[in-house]
Parts: sequence; C-alpha cells; structure tokens
Amino acid sequence: LLPGGKSAGRVVVLSTARRGGGEVRLGALTDNRRYLTLSVRDFPARPRTIGRIDLPTPYMPRNPAFQREVAQAMGKVGTPDGPPSAREDRPRTRQDHRVAGMVQAVEDHPVTGCPDLRTHLRAIERVERLEKEVRRLERQVRSCTESLARQFDRVLRVLEAWGYVDGWSLTAAGQQLARIYHESDLLVAEGLRSELLDDLDPPAVAALASTFTYETRGPGPAPPASFPSAKLRRRWSDLERIAHELNLAEDDAGLPMTRPPDPGFADLAHSWAAGDDLADVIADEEMSGGDFVRNSKQLIDLLRQLGDVADAPATAKSARDAADRIFRGVVAASSVVGTV
Repeated sequence: LLPGGKSAGRVVVLSTARRGGGEVRLGALTDNRRYLTLSVRDFPARPRTIGRIDLPTPYMPRNPAFQREVAQAMGKVGTPDGPPSAREDRPRTRQDHRVAGMVQAVEDHPVTGCPDLRTHLRAIERVERLEKEVRRLERQVRSCTESLARQFDRVLRVLEAWGYVDGWSLTAAGQQLARIYHESDLLVAEGLRSELLDDLDPPAVAALASTFTYETRGPGPAPPASFPSAKLRRRWSDLERIAHELNLAEDDAGLPMTRPPDPGFADLAHSWAAGDDLADVIADEEMSGGDFVRNSKQLIDLLRQLGDVADAPATAKSARDAADRIFRGVVAASSVVGTV
C-alpha cells in the first residue's frame, strides 16, 4: 500500500531491479492496471504490505491479459487497518532471491516488450498442439505396424502348417497359391491340391468352381444344395470338410476366417455351361438376369485362372472349356456393351 503521492493506493510489486549507483527500481501495477516504475522518491513513508498473491504464468508483466489477472487477484486482497503482517519484516530467503532473479530475467528479456507477443504465444500454442498430434500419429503408426507384423506372423504359421511355405521359401503348392487372385485363394488352392476338380467335365467344373465365387444374399437361409450328379455331391462334401478345417486353423491363429463355399449357383452354372437356354436356367430361381450375368462373369474369371494354374492338363483344359461355355448369350453380350 503506497503511503501517498499521485500513485497512492494499492499496488502489486511485479519486479525489482538494481540500477547503476545502487538505486532500486520496482515494477508495480495499480488497481486500474496502470504499470508503474517506482523508485525511493515515490515513497514519502514506509509502504505497508497488506498481502501476497501468486502471479499468473507465464510471467508477462506488460501483457494486458496478465495485468488483468493480477488486478483481479489484487481485488480479492483486503486492506486491514491493523498492524503490518508479521511476514512483512521477515528476512528474505535464498528462494526469494532466486525467484526475484528469475522474474527480473523475464522482465528484461526482449520478448517481454514485443508488440506481437500475443501472436507469438498463439503460434507457440499451435506448434505445441501440432507436436502433440504428430506424437499421437506416430504412436498410431507404430501400433498399426506392430499389428501388421503380428498378422503376418499368424498368416505365415497357417501357410507353413498347411504346406505352402517352408521357412522363407514357397513350396510348389505355395507357388501355385501365389498365382490365384481370389478372396478365397487358400481354399481354391486346397481344392486343386486335393484333386476335387480333377476328372470332371466342363459343366461339373463350372458347378464346383461356382461355390468359391457365389455368395447367397438376402435375409433368409440359403436353399439346400442341389447338384446334378452324385459324384459332384461327393466332391462338394469333401470341399465343405476342407473349408471347415481351414476355418478352424484360421480361428486358432486369430485370423479372419475364409468365407465358406456356397452351392447356391452350382446348378445354374452347370445348366448354363451345358448349353441350356437362359429362360430354362433361371425359370424356377429367384434371380434376375442381371444377377445371373454378374455371377457368371465372376465365375468366368476364376475358371480362367484355374485353367492357368491347375497342375493336371485335363483339369486345366476343362476349366478353360467351362469358361468358354459360360461366356455366351447375355453374358457375352453384356461384355460387348460394357466396352462400347
């Protein structure tokens, strides 16, 4: 509390400095946020200490926001009429001197008087936010990388257990698998290796291969499997067993399971590859002509791949012949329209 003069009233001492000749200067803030530089001449009598407040951080005595917070804190300090606090005359500790030196260093720093200080502070805050975001993204990338590595190890274990890799080398079956491009590639490769497609005529190859490409849609249960021959039904049963064993191995390794084969298009594929008319093929089926064409094209793509990768020449030829037989009528016409 200043005892008199034009600056009489409450002030908060923000800093102290010793100038040349030993003169002490105080940086102070009044109730109305006026910044003062005080010397001994401004004290006709001894000032009174009426309280202490914690200064805001960061320490920026020339900053309006800083001064506003100081003034608000000062407004909460009373002006007792009693004797000065016992703390008023306590000797200054080493910590007091250290804090005073830090405060003075901040006040003397050229940045304190920068007219663009608030802009710089906002820029620093933005940099800190961006650095935090970069660290978050780095953690996310590390997590994804570790997840991919774990996924790779799991896939490798399954492939090794099923005889497709030996250490870091592909086996003959693995080389065949690498040439198959399909969501159920491992199941397709197992079907080939188990000779399920061998000794079948082109319509039968088309029927069994369609179980890899077709997927029943709609809310209801899939209709019961229908095959034109007992031989084809036995092959289908073997394929179901292999698919089940593969799913167990994938689940045990913590991998997504291969979609099970679906026989819902087998009878249609067999009839179409055998040369039946479209009207007869889909007469009793709940399938539009567009869906029939789409499923046929997917089947043709897989059959052509089987024609390229099958080890048995007769199986490869049957697969190619099946693809040629399906690529006729509306299926072939839709491909011509699509290229116009």
